[in-house]
Amino acid sequence: MKKNKLTKVISLLGVSSLLSLSISSCTSIDQVVTKRSTQPTNTQPNVNKQPSKPVENSNNNANDNSNNDNNSNNNNSNLNENNIISNNNDDNNNGGNTNPETLALQNAKTSLKTLIDAQSDELKTYADYAKIKQELTDAYTSASDVNNKEDSTVEDVKTAETTLQNAIDKAKSDKSEFDSANQPLVTAYNELKTTLQSNTNVLERLSQDQYINIRNKVSEVFNIGADITTKSLDSLSDFNLAAENITKANTDITEVVTKLSEWMGNADKFNDFKKKVLSKDQLTAGTGANNNQEQPTNWSFAAFSVDLPNSNNLQNLSFSQRKVWMNNMGTTSLVSSPVSSTDVSWIYKFAGDGAKYTLRFDYYGPSTGYLYFPYKLVKNSDANNIALQYKLNDATEQTSIIFGNEENASGPAPTVDNINVAKVTIPNLNFGSNTIEFSVPTTKIAPMIGNMYLTSNAGSESKIHDQIFGNANNTNDTQTSVSVNLLKGYGLTAGWSTYIGEFPGLTRTGETPADSNADEPNYLVGYIAGPAARRISTNTGAVTTPSASTTRRTLTIYVNAPMAGDYYFNGTYISTDRETRSLKFESKETTNSVTINVRATQNFTSLEKFNTGDMSSNVVTNGMKRTIHFDKGINKIVVSGGSKDTPFIGNLTFTLNSTPASNAGGMETNPSA
Repeated sequence: MKKNKLTKVISLLGVSSLLSLSISSCTSIDQVVTKRSTQPTNTQPNVNKQPSKPVENSNNNANDNSNNDNNSNNNNSNLNENNIISNNNDDNNNGGNTNPETLALQNAKTSLKTLIDAQSDELKTYADYAKIKQELTDAYTSASDVNNKEDSTVEDVKTAETTLQNAIDKAKSDKSEFDSANQPLVTAYNELKTTLQSNTNVLERLSQDQYINIRNKVSEVFNIGADITTKSLDSLSDFNLAAENITKANTDITEVVTKLSEWMGNADKFNDFKKKVLSKDQLTAGTGANNNQEQPTNWSFAAFSVDLPNSNNLQNLSFSQRKVWMNNMGTTSLVSSPVSSTDVSWIYKFAGDGAKYTLRFDYYGPSTGYLYFPYKLVKNSDANNIALQYKLNDATEQTSIIFGNEENASGPAPTVDNINVAKVTIPNLNFGSNTIEFSVPTTKIAPMIGNMYLTSNAGSESKIHDQIFGNANNTNDTQTSVSVNLLKGYGLTAGWSTYIGEFPGLTRTGETPADSNADEPNYLVGYIAGPAARRISTNTGAVTTPSASTTRRTLTIYVNAPMAGDYYFNGTYISTDRETRSLKFESKETTNSVTINVRATQNFTSLEKFNTGDMSSNVVTNGMKRTIHFDKGINKIVVSGGSKDTPFIGNLTFTLNSTPASNAGGMETNPSA
């Protein structure tokens, strides 16, 4: 079986070899013929020609041919394979057989493509020159079309490259000529682009609500600048005018960025609140009126909880401020420059037709703001004739400020014995300078008004109330408390004798006089009640009204409670060491009151403390109420005494009781003093 298979293989190889030999022989003959036919024929006679070699025996030739045929048959297969490999190598190398014209075309296209490949970088140079860029873009497009055509000739490609290079050179020349002819425009344009690029993150800083108007202003000038840079330089028609406009746009952006910190600081301040203390200089008298009368020289508190008498010497009083006094051996004198000042002020009235108070302020917050101010009546007979109005900036109409129970009221109806706080919504505020003019309609009477507080955030209301009444919220994780600064906060008294005094050099409990610091005086309120009138160093310009005494003479203060509940309170005082003196603190009703009883260890020279929550002291009579109940928000406290003299009291702190069930008895917890 194996023998048969081998025989078949040999037979097939024999046939294959014969065929290969035949093909190879024919090819060789063809090559020889071709080679000879290409050689020139020598027609010259061969003078040196040798005689022809005799022909050898034909039999020998036949034998040689027979041997050659056999060798050819044996090697034919290898020759054929070598020829195939050689031909393939020639094709791959593309060397000796490549058409010179084809090679030249390839080289030309490669050169052109190198030029075309730089298109993106080249066109960036002309981003601001639309016409130049378009012409150059068209040249690149034409060159690309030629380069991509299969039937393009070498001449076509070289011509396209030359044309494109000329277009590139022309673009550079055109740009240079344009820049030279329009230097101010080009400079302004490039500076504007640089300004815009260097301030890309400005708007990110203005995301908070209080910056909305700043954001709008910044966006406005940036949009103007950005709109200019969307136009190409060579598309601007009037180049001189365009340069001016571009310079202005750049200047506007630069100025806005320069002022940004100032504007943001202003907006932050108004997001909290801005206090505007009343100034007598901004109060303008009306026609035929005289409002230059100075406040009585003996007054300390500038407002009263009782009617102000309609006497001749008070008719022209329009402005008053709290004053600080000093006690010297029982006689008081005005302190011209208190160590710690007070700015509690009141406008008593707008006198005469056209009288007004002008409030000016710079503002960069949201367009709607809120105005707060304390107000009250001068006397009860004015209650049914009260009015107040304002005009914002260049408004042609006055806006009424309503007091009462109406839905749009800015606060309750004013009274003599209480200070309310108005809240007035002010829309359409300017971005920048604003002016509000307050006045009263003809035949009407304005309530007394106090310092102004402006905010862009209605959530700041409680902070403003604290500021008006001299409160400080001291709430922390362990206790809820609020302190009252009697020097700084708005309050009322029922008689002119009550005053705020500056007391330097007081010793504190456990201290000697040498330990005291005379540079840090204490401020206490005296003559709160009692039968005696305060003595003053001079009577010049004094008005001894209102003149309440004993139980009718009172002090009114206000506590902005952070939450409802029962509050202990503590504070400082000075008093006599000869007897016990009392003060009653009452809120709303007599049952909601606490009476303290104190006696000093030194006669008006030692600053002492009391604490209604201290069960070890007898400051509150055993079994008596030691806390006052407050509602959340503003609470009015009336401080009074009996027929005897009262102690002087300093700042007070009210602390929420953590065990309210024990308020009435002697089981109360001692809060932190």
